[in-house]
Amino acid sequence: MQNQKNEYMLRALTIADKIMNLSNDAAALADEGSLGILFGVMRDCAYKIRQHVESEASKLKTSMK
Repeated sequence: MQNQKNEYMLRALTIADKIMNLSNDAAALADEGSLGILFGVMRDCAYKIRQHVESEASKLKTSMK
């Protein structure tokens, strides 16, 4: 069960990194119109995913002690 949780958290972090990279790459190419808002939302979501994974990881560490 623990390995499965770790796998899902790792996959979530991978997705967050891909979203962040996509939004950063696209933001460099696009004009800052309505697409700028989209890229900001994407970055915000990536940060939130990372934050939740880090929170879950710390809970798992605490419960293992």
